[in-house]
Amino acid sequence: MNIEDLEKINTVIESGSINKAAEKLFVSQPALSRIIRKAEEEYEIILFDRTQGKKIVLTEDGERFYKMSKEILLLHDNFLLQTKLNQSRNENTILFGTATQQAILYMSEMLSWFYANEPKYRLETKGGKSNELHMDVINRKLDVAFLNVTRFSNELHYEKIERMRTFFYLSSNSPLLEKIKDNDSGEVLKVHIQDLKDEHFVVNKKGTASRDIFDQLCSRYNLNPVYVEEENMYQRMKLADNGVGSYILTAGRVDRIAFAKGGMSHYVVLDDQEDIESWRYLICRKGFENTEQYKVIQRCLKDLGNAYL
Repeated sequence: MNIEDLEKINTVIESGSINKAAEKLFVSQPALSRIIRKAEEEYEIILFDRTQGKKIVLTEDGERFYKMSKEILLLHDNFLLQTKLNQSRNENTILFGTATQQAILYMSEMLSWFYANEPKYRLETKGGKSNELHMDVINRKLDVAFLNVTRFSNELHYEKIERMRTFFYLSSNSPLLEKIKDNDSGEVLKVHIQDLKDEHFVVNKKGTASRDIFDQLCSRYNLNPVYVEEENMYQRMKLADNGVGSYILTAGRVDRIAFAKGGMSHYVVLDDQEDIESWRYLICRKGFENTEQYKVIQRCLKDLGNAYL
């Protein structure tokens, strides 16, 4: 029993006779009779009351079969429709993900870029935790992600886009604020691990890029700092402003431009020689890097100044 058989049996039922159904379906009457017998044998039921001559009268089992078959055919039609919609969407839609902080900083600019430069594509965006978005690419819930990751999957393609740096948004009671006041270089003040030994910290939850870097720094330099976990980036900044601890974050070039717009008076950057090397990658399933959709994302990031030249 298959979908085509169900459709033919339903046509017999709805036409009222095998003769009319055969004419409508352009098949022979014996062929339809064989399909009906096949269904009856498979389910061990009788579909039609054959004492009524040529008139189609459903048995009680036949009524249940007809109801079941209509539901199956409706589900099948909906499945075909959704499949066609998804195929159309997949050709013109790019599912793109990036960490929440980056999504807030430049997602609107990406959408504007697509509207102006690639209107045939629809960019669907998702912000979230780096590790969750990473898994979304593996599970085909995203086409491409732009992430700072420290763990890698053999299933995915990784393209280095920009080197990340470790920044600290200083607590309101951090002694390093005095050093910032004395810094007239016009650049973000560089600090060393030794400068941070007395700091308390506000960090993201495990599984995020900045938390991975924090944990690696602690391991490399045998640090055992006091820290508070907070998932919301705005709350982390608020906790720093309230003197709870300095907020650690990793940032690329576009992020630093955004910081500068808001003022850099509370930021310091870890000396490059002591920092953990990390990159923001453009990530996709292997093979997708050869598609036009991937190349469009590359062009977009480059035009926004967020990729290497």
